[in-house]
Amino acid sequence: YKGSVLTGGSSVSDSNPPEKIDCNYDRLPGDNQICKIKVDDLITGPCAKDNTYGYKDGSPCILIKLNR
Repeated sequence: YKGSVLTGGSSVSDSNPPEKIDCNYDRLPGDNQICKIKVDDLITGPCAKDNTYGYKDGSPCILIKLNR
């Protein structure tokens, strides 16, 4: 899909950028929407190195970076 981004199973054109929304398990992105990523939470939140990346609590954090 040259010139588009695949998000949530739907193709979004570069000329129509997706809306960034706050997502959770009850609110998933719809058509032309993507979930906001809070980068600060990756450094200071439960997924931080100081918190053993969530392993100690039994809920390990996984971050996957996709390049387009």
